[in-house]
Amino acid sequence: ALKYIHGEGIVHRDIKPDNVLLANTEGGAVHIKLADFGVAARLTTAGNSSALHSKNGTENYYSPERGEGATYGRKADMWAVGCIFVELARGKRLERPLWSSNPEVARRRETCLADVEERSPALARIVQGLLERDKQTRMAAARLEVSLHDVQDADAGSKKKKAKTAMGALNVGEAVRDEDRVEPMRKQRERRASEEGEAEQVELRMRLRKGGA
Repeated sequence: ALKYIHGEGIVHRDIKPDNVLLANTEGGAVHIKLADFGVAARLTTAGNSSALHSKNGTENYYSPERGEGATYGRKADMWAVGCIFVELARGKRLERPLWSSNPEVARRRETCLADVEERSPALARIVQGLLERDKQTRMAAARLEVSLHDVQDADAGSKKKKAKTAMGALNVGEAVRDEDRVEPMRKQRERRASEEGEAEQVELRMRLRKGGA
């Protein structure tokens, strides 16, 4: 959605969890939809990446350029997406903005990135690209789309590897359990054969005694 509206020269300006909707389809898939374009604005020209000034939107998701009162554009939306990823990874909403350059906020931003990395190193690299203070080097929507596909592919490969390892462990466990079952059965047969042999010997001796009598 962001890739499309940014291509049309539109900046949403209020990206936050409340405006990201999940819709279930008949096939069971989930579609993510971007809502509430009430404060969205069109750049004066589609090629102009930084032409807006007003501070509409929600402060906790402001980018540095918005928070500092500078002009901004599409990349302000991308900072807000990074904030949402931080919230998703940490399981809680941001209490304060992350855009300030003062040391306390910088430390809090680093802590957030560390929390995301603990959850998913691949996602942490994306979040770091989204939370670049320099809007010129901040990740764009097109690059975000590619990076998210890469993370999904990596996660799918990791899950397959874990499933294969688990199946291997299960097969080994079954083999061990089979061996545990076979060994007692073998010993039981050997013991029965030994007992039968002793019985035959006893019967033979008794016959010999009767014959001698």
